[in-house]
Formats: sequence, structure tokens, C-alpha cells
Amino acid sequence: MHKRMADFYAGIEAGYKQGLMDSEIRKTLDLHEWEKMKDFDELMGMNINGAFLEVEAANF
Repeated sequence: MHKRMADFYAGIEAGYKQGLMDSEIRKTLDLHEWEKMKDFDELMGMNINGAFLEVEAANF
């Protein structure tokens, strides 16, 4: 799980550094391991947005 989370955040940070918005970053992430998560479609957008805000704050 730790590796999965680290990869998730790394993908979001890479997208952020490329100047992408969170909705654009979602299209670049490999989310196949997360698709089994309950309410994946509803929750993944919020998770990406939350991580994007954390990355943005850390790079401010």
C-alpha cells in the first residue's frame, strides 16, 4: 500500500511540475490498481484533488 500511495503522489507531483491541473493529471495516472476501491469513480477525483492541493502547498 505504501508503494501504491508513493506512486500516486509522485504521479500527481510530476503532473503539477508540468503545469497540469488536477483533472488533466488524472488522465496521466495509472489507476488500474485503485479501480477495485469502493466508489472508485466518485472518490478518485476527490483524492486526486486533495493530493494536488498538498503538492501545490509543498511546492509554494
